[in-house]
Amino acid sequence: MKKIFLCSIVLAALFCSPLLAGTSKTVTFNGQSSDNVDLSYDTQETRSRDEVIDSTCTRQVPNGEHQVCVNETRYRQECHIEPARQNCYTTPSRQDCSYGPSRQECGYGPSRQDCSYGPGRQVCNTVGGGVVCHMENGRRICRTEPGRQQCHMVPGQYHCRTIPGQYYCRTVQGEYYCRTIPGDYRCDTIPAQNVCTQVPYLENVCHTETTYKTETYACKKTISVPYNVTIRHDAKVDLTFTNEMNIVKTDLSVIFSNDNDVSIKTGATDVLVFVKKTNSTVDQSNDTRTTNASFNVTLLPKDKVLSPVKGPADQVNLTRDQLTFVVGKIYNTAQFKVNFVLFAKSDIWHHSVNADKTLSGDDLQITDGLNGQSVITINLRTLGLDIPPRKNYEVTINTSINLGDDQAVNQGNLLLNQTKKVDKIKVK
Repeated sequence: MKKIFLCSIVLAALFCSPLLAGTSKTVTFNGQSSDNVDLSYDTQETRSRDEVIDSTCTRQVPNGEHQVCVNETRYRQECHIEPARQNCYTTPSRQDCSYGPSRQECGYGPSRQDCSYGPGRQVCNTVGGGVVCHMENGRRICRTEPGRQQCHMVPGQYHCRTIPGQYYCRTVQGEYYCRTIPGDYRCDTIPAQNVCTQVPYLENVCHTETTYKTETYACKKTISVPYNVTIRHDAKVDLTFTNEMNIVKTDLSVIFSNDNDVSIKTGATDVLVFVKKTNSTVDQSNDTRTTNASFNVTLLPKDKVLSPVKGPADQVNLTRDQLTFVVGKIYNTAQFKVNFVLFAKSDIWHHSVNADKTLSGDDLQITDGLNGQSVITINLRTLGLDIPPRKNYEVTINTSINLGDDQAVNQGNLLLNQTKKVDKIKVK
């Protein structure tokens, strides 16, 4: 009772709720498509009302007059003639800046080499010819035959000459400089003038003052009286369930907090529970607060959702046409995503990126493998990739699960991606 009274004094009849207000209820999901939950709790609120009571009031009434005298400051004007005087001063100095005279600067530009071949010439030689002899009727007969001319061109000699640079002149602007010009000393004559000032003085001033006394009288007063009211808090909660993977049974806690808010929690470890509040209103009527809330609840089996990223990709194989690997069983292709990077190891110094692609589950060819695994096949040709043969490749594969923008209420720290790196795959 003391707590409620203090709350009313300090907070001026605002809401005061006990520390343990609020309630919760467990709902067991067992395959139903919807459910309804009603929750309620009570809190105490301190309010106040005005009441008029008999009281005694005071007021001030006149109780005679008396004379009071005090010294008050008054002012009178006094004037005098100030004679004419000289006012002398020096004007401020100033900066005088300008450019000096410009000048001509002349010189030769750089020289250059002019090289070329001289004219070619023809060189000719006599080939063959000479004395030719033969036997005729037992005697030797000789004759001289002329040779034939054979000519060829000999290229001219390569020579160079130096061409001096061109003579030029340019105008160089004069240097910018400043000089200080001192101010002038001047004197002005200030004519005689009448100067007046206000001079204070004291004057004794008397006046009559009325005195007052306090008297009491009977009156009425309005006071604020606190009183307690029990406030009823009701919650009407509608649940709509989405169960795409046949969850059998899961317990959910519907929590109605002391600020009229409704939330859903769960302690389940084998199921991921996604909750989206679609409606929430609070109606206030007299001493009742009614909260209406609607939720869409999606339940997913944790082991099936995380199956593709339970471990990194395995059995990685690369050919000119396709990249294949194995992951855990994929139950929802829309949540699955793959990024793969191919490096061609052309030599020991250079690595060139042949591919860096990110594909969603719907873009992949997924088939069932051994031991409940999924085999991923990526057709490289359809992606416009040409993988040259007889080279070693480095392959990095990142697999991930995208649960969307909403987190599960029991998500915690989930591992949603895995990376597999194969340092060397030979493509034949």
